[in-house]
Amino acid sequence: MRLDVWQPSIRPPNFLVNEATPTDQPGRFNRLKLDNQVKTMNIVRSYNNWRRYRETVNELSRLSQRELSDLGIARGDISSIARRAVG
Repeated sequence: MRLDVWQPSIRPPNFLVNEATPTDQPGRFNRLKLDNQVKTMNIVRSYNNWRRYRETVNELSRLSQRELSDLGIARGDISSIARRAVG
């Protein structure tokens, strides 16, 4: 028997190996969990921003024309001022 003859590898080619191993699953779960937490935080942040916007609009809308002019605010500018106040 000759030893210098090339022998093919015993292991299967890469395309036959299942790349989704069970060790990948916790990482995928954690990534999905993190994505859901980020989405939840974005929803909460959006709701809080909307609530602050509405509070600002309501407070400024309750002021009289005289009070608004003392502050240098026109009634038509209330929504844009409230948007800037929220950030």
